[in-house]
Amino acid sequence: MQSLDRALSLLEEIAAAGGEIGITELSNRVELHKSTVHRLLCTLACKGYVEQNPETGDYKLGIKILELAGGLINELEIREEARPYLKELRDTVGETAHLVVRDGEEGVYIDKVDSSQAIRMHSQIGRRIPLHCTAVGKALLADLDREKLEKILGPGKLKRYTEHTITDWEKFLDELQRVAGQGYAVDDEEYEPAIRCIGAPVRNYTGKVVAAISVSGPVFRLPVEKIEAVASVVMEKAMLISQRLGYLGRRY
Repeated sequence: MQSLDRALSLLEEIAAAGGEIGITELSNRVELHKSTVHRLLCTLACKGYVEQNPETGDYKLGIKILELAGGLINELEIREEARPYLKELRDTVGETAHLVVRDGEEGVYIDKVDSSQAIRMHSQIGRRIPLHCTAVGKALLADLDREKLEKILGPGKLKRYTEHTITDWEKFLDELQRVAGQGYAVDDEEYEPAIRCIGAPVRNYTGKVVAAISVSGPVFRLPVEKIEAVASVVMEKAMLISQRLGYLGRRY
């Protein structure tokens, strides 16, 4: 923990320098011996977080920092572009609308617009959810090939949450194929009892699925006979968000 704290302090000081900075000055700023600073910088350089000027020996931030920042910027851009359409989705359907991105084996709520209904799905920004039994999770996974899916989830990792959760691997693959074909996904009480969710993917300018949106509510307000009509609205808003991100592909 001490080494991590020191390394982060070094990164902060290099960033504050606004350019290149030498080991001696860094050592003075963080109040560490030069040998300690050198050792930490070598580790950071190996990981791409800092770069050394071969002529002066000074250090600057590395490209890895930009890659990490890019991930955050992308999420912020998606949130900004999606929010008006989440509000429209909430207003049209009357249920809570969510925006979710994938982080490894889980989905993460990065934005939501609450329904005014007294009974609604419990969720909060930053909360992590499973992918295999949620509408947004299925929408995020449906475009991936089997090899990538197995790396993310794989047989034996489909945890049961309710009696409706799909835990058989082959049935789950069939479900994703259906999602890819129809353009939307349904969580039919698979994650939480008595809650139904309908989601669709959001794509960037390359066509890659980078997020998913959904509406969620109790099954008595989102009955089976309303799924297709609600899905149509969800897909429309997902397409509009995708177009704001530069997507010019086919309509869902």
